[in-house]
Amino acid sequence: MVELVITILIVGVLAVAVVPRFFSSNVFEARGYYDYVMSTLRYAQKTAIAQRRLVYAKLNSANGQVSLCFANHATVACSSDVKKPTGETPYVVNAPSGVTLSLSPSLPDNTLFFDARGRPYLSSDIVPTESSSTSNFSTLTVTITASEDTRTITVEKESGYVR
Repeated sequence: MVELVITILIVGVLAVAVVPRFFSSNVFEARGYYDYVMSTLRYAQKTAIAQRRLVYAKLNSANGQVSLCFANHATVACSSDVKKPTGETPYVVNAPSGVTLSLSPSLPDNTLFFDARGRPYLSSDIVPTESSSTSNFSTLTVTITASEDTRTITVEKESGYVR
């Protein structure tokens, strides 16, 4: 009888503590989105290095959309899409409902680009050449927030390392 009461007590405690997490998938969706955004930024840098051309990452904080493209630098308008590793285009990541994306500091046009060496630049910077490569980019923090979960991604100033 005592064992039955203890078992019922343990099941009751688990029901109160664990079951609500299964009904709120926001935290799980936020983690998946965080992983996807981080891998997208890393992919942008690696694609820029591999193809030896500028790759633009647009991080729209209004709707949480992240996209990659090759662009006309003067207008920062996509001239062609970066292909996903599976070969599909366009490369776009959308935030699940209840998950927000914010940038610190804010970026002009919500856009940054990686050069052929993988270094990050602001969309307002001059396209780097072999003799000149001045960047006004400062370390970028991308914050992804769900109801009770906040995660940050950092893009380093000098190397473009995404962590």
